[in-house]
Order: sequence, then C-alpha cells, then structure tokens
Amino acid sequence: MPRFFVMHLSEQDLCDRGQVNSQKPFEIQMLDKQDRARAVGYVSADDESLEISGYKIPTPVIEAACRQVAGRGEYVDEQGMSIKAF
Repeated sequence: MPRFFVMHLSEQDLCDRGQVNSQKPFEIQMLDKQDRARAVGYVSADDESLEISGYKIPTPVIEAACRQVAGRGEYVDEQGMSIKAF
C-alpha cells in the first residue's frame, strides 16, 4: 500500500527551499518501504491532480496535504487517512 507524507510548508520552509513566492505551498512525498521520500511534488489549494514520477497521486492525499496547518505535516495512506509514522 502506498504511503505518503504531506505537509503545509511554512514561510520559513518556503524560504529555505527558495520558493518564497510559491503558489504551491503543499508538499507531498511518496515514501519507500523505509519511509524515505522517493519523490516529491507540490500543489496549491486549487489543484485537483498531481503526478509524481509517473504516479497519479490520489485526490484524498492532495486533500490531506491542503488541510494541514502551516509548518505541520502527517503520514497518510492513499485514502488520505492519518497513519503511524513507522
């Protein structure tokens, strides 16, 4: 089952990544079996779809990213449901 880490990047996170004026403040990481990011994509609150490395990210995962508070994130499954980190 695919696992993801979703996050709403804070102003400092955006600055650190060189994305100060980014219109896509939500980060979605596809995780490998060791929970390491194998691919990363970014979305805005208006985006309805995202493809990372040829994989279509499920809409509930995008919605989970968009409901995060700035500076916070969580691990989710493909239904966008919160799951344990490890």
